[in-house]
Amino acid sequence: QHNRKGGSPTYAPLTGASVVFGPHDATDDLGTEDPRVTFDASSGTFYMFYTCYNSGATPHPRVTLCLATTVDPSSAIGWVRHRTPNAHCTHAASAPCKRTACAPHAQVRHGPVGLPAGSKSGALLLRPSTAADPEPEHMLFWGAGTIHLSRSRNLSHWPVGVRCVTMTRPQST
Repeated sequence: QHNRKGGSPTYAPLTGASVVFGPHDATDDLGTEDPRVTFDASSGTFYMFYTCYNSGATPHPRVTLCLATTVDPSSAIGWVRHRTPNAHCTHAASAPCKRTACAPHAQVRHGPVGLPAGSKSGALLLRPSTAADPEPEHMLFWGAGTIHLSRSRNLSHWPVGVRCVTMTRPQST
């Protein structure tokens, strides 16, 4: 708990009542991790990209990037988990698919943001709206091992984007 009188914060044991965000259905039944939160002052909305782990009961990759929003990140009530219409079929390795070919995706109410397998972990660079640019282009850095940069004017629809960093492990001798 935050000490509003300026002293050090105090800590209490973790309980079910103290958890404000966690697994909720088959899209993340094995857990959620790597949350990164960005605040949009113009709308008062917090955008959280996080990693969803699932047991394989969904058509989504088992480890993938997900998105949730809220106006109060300290409350379990009010988190909205999003999915995007640009979801990829698991049977079409790298090509986007039409909604009709992804019928199972249309049935999932909440889930991944539509990026392919390996989209674990994401950090959002949010640009403010201005009179000259009322719908600015935002940037999302995402991935594990290979980092991609996706650009979008719509915070819930992200194309795959371009690879901007690839990390390799040194060869052992």
